[in-house]
Amino acid sequence: MGINVGMYHANNYSANYYNGSPLNINSVTYVMKNHYWYQAIKDSLRASDTVIFKEYPLKMHYNITMMAGFMLRYNISRKYGVVIDVNYTQLKAENVLTFAVDPPPNQNMFPDIRLMPVRGIEKRVHLDLLLQRNFLMKSKNILFPPGRGEYELCTGDEILLLYK
Repeated sequence: MGINVGMYHANNYSANYYNGSPLNINSVTYVMKNHYWYQAIKDSLRASDTVIFKEYPLKMHYNITMMAGFMLRYNISRKYGVVIDVNYTQLKAENVLTFAVDPPPNQNMFPDIRLMPVRGIEKRVHLDLLLQRNFLMKSKNILFPPGRGEYELCTGDEILLLYK
């Protein structure tokens, strides 16, 4: 039995799921079509008339985070053992969206370009099942190269446009 604590750096390939593109469920166009959300975004950007979405980030990335879990080992014999390793982590992907905002009438006649943060939060549970082969040594140390099979459960449950 043991406890695992460490750093986790996720592959950024799936981070673009949270960038607000039209291919995703919670796209920026979906958010902008909702009158109440559009009004909240317009108020946070201090727009006088309209807010036009310009572009979403193409290279979202995950922040490095902590990962914690536990492991259990059952020795089948002196030479073999089975290990179950379970770890949990919560990832955040963050970047900015670009909007064109109509400024108040007395300031400027051209739209301003403004950035608004976007963030996706994802929870991951890693379940590893290992077969461990122990090599007993004369020095009372044990050498064990594990064979491993991994299952990963991911839930991306939050996609947020962060407006103040």
